[in-house]
Amino acid sequence: MPPPLPPLPALRAFDAAARHLSISRAADELYLTHGAVSHQIKNLEAQLGVRLIARHGRGIVLTPSGAAFSAKLGVALAQLESAVAEIRPAAAGPLKITALPSFAARWLVPRLPDFRARHPEIELHLHTAHALADFARDGVDLAIRYGQGAWPGATAEKLMDEELVPVCSPDFNHGQPPQTPQEILRAPLLRDTHVRWANWFAEMGMAVREPKNTFVYTDSGLLVQAAVAGQGVALARAVLARDDLAAGSLVRLPGAALPAGHAYYIVFPTDPPLPPHALAFVAWLRQSAA
Repeated sequence: MPPPLPPLPALRAFDAAARHLSISRAADELYLTHGAVSHQIKNLEAQLGVRLIARHGRGIVLTPSGAAFSAKLGVALAQLESAVAEIRPAAAGPLKITALPSFAARWLVPRLPDFRARHPEIELHLHTAHALADFARDGVDLAIRYGQGAWPGATAEKLMDEELVPVCSPDFNHGQPPQTPQEILRAPLLRDTHVRWANWFAEMGMAVREPKNTFVYTDSGLLVQAAVAGQGVALARAVLARDDLAAGSLVRLPGAALPAGHAYYIVFPTDPPLPPHALAFVAWLRQSAA
C-alpha cells in the first residue's frame, strides 16, 4: 500500500513559497498568516523526511530536494486544477474580489449593502491582501489595488485618484484643533510608512526635517482610525478619510492637499473577458466612486 499523500494545504503552502521564494508573499497569496504557511511547510518536511527550504536573509532558498519537488508539484497542481475545472458545472459561481485591507475597511465595506440591494442574486466573496492575486491560480475575478496602474499580465482601470490631507478628531487638543502649519508641527503627528510630513510642510513653504514627534502606521486604515481616536494629526489618504469627514468624526485642517502619486485601480485579467457578475460589480464601483 503506497504511503499517504501529504495534505493539499501543505502542498499549496510549499508551492506558493517556492514560486515567490518568500513566506510572506506566499501568505498573502493564500490569505494565511506568515506563521500558518511556515507551519504547513514544516509539517510537510516532517512527513516527507527531507528539508525543502532554507532561510536566506529575509527570504528563503530551495534545497536541491525542494527545487526538484517544486518543479513536479507545480505541474501536478496545475493538472489537478484543470481536472476540477473540467468536471465542475459551468454555472456562475461566487464573485471573488480582493482589495487592500485599508480600502476594504474604510471605503468598500460600508458601501457593499448598496451593491447587495442592487444585485441580490450575486454571491460576493471579499478577500483582503496586499499582494496582487494570481487570477488564474487563485480563482479571483478582479482586484482593487493602490499604485501607478502597471501590473504585468493584467488590465488596470483607474477608479479614483488620491491625495493626502491633514485631519484630526474635532475633540483633539480639547476641541481646539491646530489651524496653522506651525501649530500642526507642534502637535503629535501620525503618518503611514509611505508618507512623509516633511513633504507636506515643504508644500506649505516650510523647510523642516521629518518631525520626530511622529507615530508611523503600516496600514493606512489604522492611521485614519488613530486620528478618529484623537491620537494626533494624521496626514491621511482623503478617500479613506472621506466617510469620517462627512460624519464629523474627523475634521479637515487648513493647508494644502498633497498629491499622493498613486491611485486606486480596478485590476482584472486581460484574458478571458470578465464574466457578467464581475462586469456588474465593476459598473457599480464606477458609479460609487463617481
